[in-house]
Amino acid sequence: MMKKYNLIVLAGGQQQPLCEVTGIENKAQIPIHGKPMIEWVLNAFQASGRIAETVVAGPRELEALPCMQHVRKRVHGGATVLESLMNAVGYVNMGLLPDETVHRGYLISFGDAVFLNENTVHAMLKNIDKTEPDIALHYVEKGTYERAGLPLTRTFIPIGDGLYTGTTIYYIRRFRDLAGFLVQLTQLRKIRKNPAKILKLLGCEGMSMPEVEARLSEETAARLKLFVLDLPEAGMDVDKPVDLELARKWLTPSEPVA
Repeated sequence: MMKKYNLIVLAGGQQQPLCEVTGIENKAQIPIHGKPMIEWVLNAFQASGRIAETVVAGPRELEALPCMQHVRKRVHGGATVLESLMNAVGYVNMGLLPDETVHRGYLISFGDAVFLNENTVHAMLKNIDKTEPDIALHYVEKGTYERAGLPLTRTFIPIGDGLYTGTTIYYIRRFRDLAGFLVQLTQLRKIRKNPAKILKLLGCEGMSMPEVEARLSEETAARLKLFVLDLPEAGMDVDKPVDLELARKWLTPSEPVA
């Protein structure tokens, strides 16, 4: 039997400029083919059959959505991603989720990661299953988007001889592994659109992927693994109107997971 993971979906805060375009205050509730974005995300993870419990950090209005039947708990979403994460972690640390002997850690994703699907989730979990890291980060190489004919509106970080963008799923076995790295996470969030500053902050300028992996493992005092996925949807979300239009073209209507 395949072991399961807990899931945290960050869906809090007011989002610009999409709320101006759609008139909907919370991005996760913007519909695509009649389903709010967060439903696309939750369905992708539920379809994988690998989720034990789900926590959503977001506004109270989300509780009225039918897709929230799969969610163990909604916690308040903060004004920032990190604040929402800390709210979710606070709930987890109260011991309301299954003991760590029951599950293998936590997946963290976002309420606008609508391009994720069952196959993408399985590909990421396959990497985690076989290496059993403390922290896992997945990246997509720039050429993957070029070959798929997708617009290159993402931020790419130079690592070794390639250019990479982060994905919309993170894995953490134990939240205490990030305890000493929260200051850096806050700074990274502020400079996420500036690859040069990111590499400088992490002390990873000019390093190869294995060297970055070793550096981050040392920085977090945890076994951190970096993976590259040849799946463009893994690194796509909905931040701008052009992303919303792409999602409407990319995604097709489907029945919600029962």
